[in-house]
Amino acid sequence: MSPLTSQAQYRPSEFARLAGVTVRALHHYDQLGLLKPSSRTAAGYRLYGPPDIARLQQIVTLKFIGFSLREIKRLLAGADLRAALSLQRNTLGQKRRRLDLAIAAIAQAERVLSHRAGPNWEAFAKIIEVIQMQANTDWTKKYYNAAAQKLLAKRQKLWSPKLQAESQTKWAALLKQIEQAARNKVEPASPEAQALAERHEQLIESFTGGHASIRQGLAELWKDRAHWPAAFKRQVFEPFSRRGIRTARRADPAFLTEPGRKFLEAAFRARWTSKYFNHEAREILSDGHGLWSPELQSQWTALRKDIETAAQKGMDPAGPTARALTRRHAKLMESLTGGNASLREGLARVWKDRANWPTEFLSKAGGAFLKAALKAGKPRKDEV
Repeated sequence: MSPLTSQAQYRPSEFARLAGVTVRALHHYDQLGLLKPSSRTAAGYRLYGPPDIARLQQIVTLKFIGFSLREIKRLLAGADLRAALSLQRNTLGQKRRRLDLAIAAIAQAERVLSHRAGPNWEAFAKIIEVIQMQANTDWTKKYYNAAAQKLLAKRQKLWSPKLQAESQTKWAALLKQIEQAARNKVEPASPEAQALAERHEQLIESFTGGHASIRQGLAELWKDRAHWPAAFKRQVFEPFSRRGIRTARRADPAFLTEPGRKFLEAAFRARWTSKYFNHEAREILSDGHGLWSPELQSQWTALRKDIETAAQKGMDPAGPTARALTRRHAKLMESLTGGNASLREGLARVWKDRANWPTEFLSKAGGAFLKAALKAGKPRKDEV
């Protein structure tokens, strides 16, 4: 980019030419709040000067190394640049490794072709598989927050094809035993069912390393499996199809049948309630009401989403939106217990032990917003 004199003021077309960008880009950056002109003419036309060139250099530099405009805006507003650069370096390193694999596969195909009269379609299939692997992993990032992506990058270095195969074999064996237990109508709270639930937890933890942020991202990824690319779906389910998991062969593949899934869910409910609730509370919860009511679960999901939105928009924790959210929170807490002391005591134990929850109910920002909103003032009785 050409240097600007210390007192110079330029209209968009002149500034774009000197800076080596397009006028359209300048307008787009202005609309996003990334680069506002330092002044305007009496008629309202934009004027750019030396401070703007420094800002534009920052934008161009961050854009060159792969940050999106949304990420750049956050970084220029004061986000942790060092942490973001570390994450971006890991991301680019992963892309480089996948490109190296693709280059190696192409080189192998070239070597095969040099010794054959016709093309080796198996070699070309391998190239396609490797390139698809690149596409099939990049898109999953949207399900993981920045902390989870950084942790995943570190854990990926510990993973190997051998460990992957061993994990798939263990999962296949567990899935078959869960299906057998469901067919035998094993009691979900029994030692046998709880042993299966514990093995399930251990296998999940072998991937997440016990990190709640990774587990939350994994849960979000799995909930959205209807939108998985076909190649990624094959990559996930085909190893299990080869290991005898029949549901993995269906047009809409799954790891468990519906009875198997319901049995596992019931085993986890029994595992969770036995940890925090006494016998009286467990009897109440076993009838399908309270914590496990589909209606209440739906309301909790909606509340969680609205809290996250309020946190992202930077709303005032003491403002009317926050108070409306705390009222909804209070009503749901009352609906959960129905005024029962045993349920209230159990929920208090659940909340006290929230650092050990397997998944995060809210992001750090969402949790901080809710905590601040509750601290700002409990809803009056006439508001509940």
